[in-house]
Amino acid sequence: AEFFSFDEPVREERYVFRGGEQPDLGRNGLRMLLVGASVEGRQMRMLRELYAPGADSGEPIVHAEGEECGLVTRGTVELWVDGQVSVLNSGDGYYIPTTLPHSFKNIGPDEAEIISANTPANF
Repeated sequence: AEFFSFDEPVREERYVFRGGEQPDLGRNGLRMLLVGASVEGRQMRMLRELYAPGADSGEPIVHAEGEECGLVTRGTVELWVDGQVSVLNSGDGYYIPTTLPHSFKNIGPDEAEIISANTPANF
């Protein structure tokens, strides 16, 4: 394994992940910045989600197991969970079983931000 170690930069801060070290997993006006992507055996996923006005998470998502929670830090987000619609503003949070279909949409005029975590780390 040491033979290939020159390909990866040495991490001086083992427990810190700077903004430039968070890969973007999003698309179509949604940026999903993954914290701790390089942590082996991660048991949770933490994201900084940035939604452009009108952007959404796509078709409702369902996982075989797990939970997700998050906090809206900016903007106005529509949360759809198993047919129930809620409008979340800055400071509002959610906690849902990911076994239920769910989706998110920025319904405000400005960028919206959600900080979220879920378990298990499914991506």
